[in-house]
Amino acid sequence: MLLFRLLFPQEDHRRRYDLKEARLATVLCEALQFAPAAISQLKAWATAQGTNPAVGCLGGVVRGVLRTRPPIESGAEISLERIDELLDELAQHSSFSNLELELTRAQPRSRPTIVRELYTSLTPFGAACMTQIILKDLRPLLYPVAPTRSTINLMHFKSNAIHELTHYEAMSVWDYRMPRIYKNRSSLDVAAGVVDDLSHGTIVVDPFVPTLGTPIEIPKCVKGQDCQSILNIMRGPGGSPVLWAETKYDGERMQIHVDLSLPTAPAIQIFSKSKRDSTMDRIACHPIILGALGLETRHGRDAKLASRVAATIGPPRRINTSVILEAEMVCYNEANDYIDEFWRIRSLVEATAQGGRARFNGNRFQAPPSPGTLGGCMHESLRSTGEDGGNRHFMLVFFDVLLLDGRTLTAESYESRRALLEQLITPLPGYAILAKREKLLIDGPGALVQLTQVFARHIADYEEGLVLKPGSSAYNDMKPALRWVKLKKDYIKGLGDTLDLAVFGASWAKDRGRELRVGPETYTTFFIGAMDRSLEKKRKARGKVHIKILFAASYGLSREQLDGFNWEIKQSRTYPNHPMKLADLSYTLDFAKGMPERPTIIFSQPRLVELMGAGFTKSAGSDYYGLRFPRITKVWRQSERTWLDGVDLEEFHKIACDSIGRDAPKKQTADAIKKIWALPVSPGIRTASRRSSRISSWLQKLDAVDEPVENRCRGEKRQTTEESHSPSKRYRLTDTGPPLHPSTNIPRTHQLASCSSPTRLKTSHGEPSSPRRGRSNIVNSPPMTLCRRSPTRLRISAQSPTRRSGQTSRYLIYPSPSRTSPPQCTVEHFLGNTPGSIPAVPVDKDLQQVAASVNESSAWHSLDHIALLPPINLGSEEAGFRTGREIHKYKTKKLMTRNKRIRNTGCPFPTLPQLLALAMAGVMRDSGFSKDPLFNEGDIVGSPGTRT
Repeated sequence: MLLFRLLFPQEDHRRRYDLKEARLATVLCEALQFAPAAISQLKAWATAQGTNPAVGCLGGVVRGVLRTRPPIESGAEISLERIDELLDELAQHSSFSNLELELTRAQPRSRPTIVRELYTSLTPFGAACMTQIILKDLRPLLYPVAPTRSTINLMHFKSNAIHELTHYEAMSVWDYRMPRIYKNRSSLDVAAGVVDDLSHGTIVVDPFVPTLGTPIEIPKCVKGQDCQSILNIMRGPGGSPVLWAETKYDGERMQIHVDLSLPTAPAIQIFSKSKRDSTMDRIACHPIILGALGLETRHGRDAKLASRVAATIGPPRRINTSVILEAEMVCYNEANDYIDEFWRIRSLVEATAQGGRARFNGNRFQAPPSPGTLGGCMHESLRSTGEDGGNRHFMLVFFDVLLLDGRTLTAESYESRRALLEQLITPLPGYAILAKREKLLIDGPGALVQLTQVFARHIADYEEGLVLKPGSSAYNDMKPALRWVKLKKDYIKGLGDTLDLAVFGASWAKDRGRELRVGPETYTTFFIGAMDRSLEKKRKARGKVHIKILFAASYGLSREQLDGFNWEIKQSRTYPNHPMKLADLSYTLDFAKGMPERPTIIFSQPRLVELMGAGFTKSAGSDYYGLRFPRITKVWRQSERTWLDGVDLEEFHKIACDSIGRDAPKKQTADAIKKIWALPVSPGIRTASRRSSRISSWLQKLDAVDEPVENRCRGEKRQTTEESHSPSKRYRLTDTGPPLHPSTNIPRTHQLASCSSPTRLKTSHGEPSSPRRGRSNIVNSPPMTLCRRSPTRLRISAQSPTRRSGQTSRYLIYPSPSRTSPPQCTVEHFLGNTPGSIPAVPVDKDLQQVAASVNESSAWHSLDHIALLPPINLGSEEAGFRTGREIHKYKTKKLMTRNKRIRNTGCPFPTLPQLLALAMAGVMRDSGFSKDPLFNEGDIVGSPGTRT
């Protein structure tokens, strides 16, 4: 038992020390009688941790310091039992420890006193191991990283180059029965104790069944990549003909142990997903548990729960002695009658817990944000105090039963356990429900369609996803066809929440660095932020924009991509993360509240990256959303897109609200004003009409993912329909029409089919969506789906562009003089910048005439000459413009000035109206095209785009 506690400290859920690297180094300096030079070294290391936490291995530093100490005398060694007792005493200083009652009665000594006794009899290597045991991570000493360059560690080694010993392998070596015992009694202490009893023949109960007070191992679900592959696996040998699609709720998992055999009140013990005893943390759930089981309880101050228990007539009590249940704890919103966001659980726990997670809630005494500030206009109701006037409270979603009156149910089928659960639980509106589920027949021809429809409805309802459970599967079943599968939108390539943001800093993260087996010289974590335009007026005098760092991302890049990004960072100019050093930056920045990490370096020139996540959440105390489980999927070259092309803070907030199902900012105020003037109110995001639209959209996306390979275009990569949220990102389309001419993108047949309605252009996830400098926009890129509103009109529909300063580099052309909508509502066409890259021609003329004229290449020699000219580069002058029209005026003037200079040298060059007319269609010849009524000079509008 003691060996497993020390060898796998991360699995020791009994003890918490509240000592991280910097704090433990300070305690060691106080406790041990080091030489002055050694104390200075440790203090310097601890000071460095204050700005760059968890860099390096503290155990290795302690080992080097203690090498100068005299060797330990023979017979002065400390025993394992005494080490275990001292660690228990040290853990009593943490309110998160779950120690036996007899250990917590005595007042523990001070930390330096305990550490002094603990380290005095240890060798330098033993002291290094003890340091890492307290830090609960022995990996730096057991599997040290080779002292080589970053490139060698990333490119010549892999994460599995050295196999790390797992506790399952150690248990198998210790006793072949121990892993099976651990599966039902998921505690190393309990499993080791049972093995000892078996060895001595003192066991009196079945060691392979669950018991109250010890958590049961939670099964690990398989991540579903798409609906079709899931069905293929579950149709394998030994599979179940019935599949249940159970709703996955976004909450905190609970394993609930209820003991009714005591003469006093029922004893409730709750274990979290990490196997930690969370009974007192979730004490507010105890009345809900007893009420749902039909047991007598005191409801305390919750009058709503008491009234609903009294009004509910449930089945007769079926529990005699004990029961083990599994449930998801979520936050329920009484005012809106739906399950609220995940991050609100934190504040409810802190307001109701007793013990380590109880916190004084200072937000209730804070003044509300000013109406004119970002917090006032964008983030209303983002902070939760856990009170909310009683509108938010816990709700338990029960989904399994594992033990009833001493009878083990883990080996029984899911269907039988669910039927028993429905007999045990009495639903309480707003407080206790059973997990929703839908039945699927996987052998039928419509199984894929049915699963796709169920999944699309869940995403449209802003649910986290599905857990697919075969009807005949046991709990923690390891047969491939009977394993549970977790299906979420971000598990499917291209369907997660994708957007472009800027990276402003980097650091080495302890956990990620040790997973990749790289040292602190490699940057593994990148800090993502957005521009705060609400402070732009205040910052204009200094010429700096303000950046809000929202979250950090450590995953997504391959080892090759990470190595390349590290090389680019080290070749560029960076600053240490120190206030005195950051004054030279071209921007100012601060960090959102609740971010525990800080970057080591700050970039002088930030980089734009594409990120994908699983929705949005909020850190503790923060007013801003952050991407949940962020993964970097692409690092944009600076020649492709600059960091100014990323979304700003306000747009990021709007994207987050749309993803989580929250109405846009200020909608409530806008609706109130409309009601005063008897104007129609815009529908909310959760209305039935908008839900139906979301379902249709997700069905199309899922159908594209599950489309058989033989039905896809030959040589074309699978296209996804997830839109990348970036105001200036090029849209990539799939071709469903006839082949295009190699130089004009006009069909060879001069025939275009009609389309009933315009389609929104979507991004192809994972591929470059913006051309490199000097390359064609359209040629050599995936073909385009042209939206044909009528056989005589060709028009490409796209999202309306967001005009922003400092990002205009292309012209968007609006050729229809008879339009009635604003210019920004119809994006018609990007102007090419390379010879032969003339895109499709959207004009209000006969398409046959357009196609025939374009194919006569004699009309295009002048345009080729124009494309060869150097592009316009406004440089830093763009920063002074506030609107797209101001940029248009400046750029137009600069272009005409250059044209005039070129004409003075004798080089023929058309004027701006002539250039635009020539770019629009070949129907306009070399002579007289400047008089074509198709164009007006005012139809040019500055708009964001890739710098040319």
